[in-house]
Amino acid sequence: MEQVGELNVLEYKFYLREAFIYNCSMTTEGIEYLNNAKRLETTEPDRERLREKMKGQR
Repeated sequence: MEQVGELNVLEYKFYLREAFIYNCSMTTEGIEYLNNAKRLETTEPDRERLREKMKGQR
């Protein structure tokens, strides 16, 4: 394993992101945070899921 000082910036940011996600996934609040972050980041609707949801309402 490389030392942190030997990592390039992209590798460091990748590992930092993965560690953050891993730590968040350990608690209920963290999982809720991750779900909200994904929802807020999504710009395109999940059309198939919307169709399935609307099928039951007709």
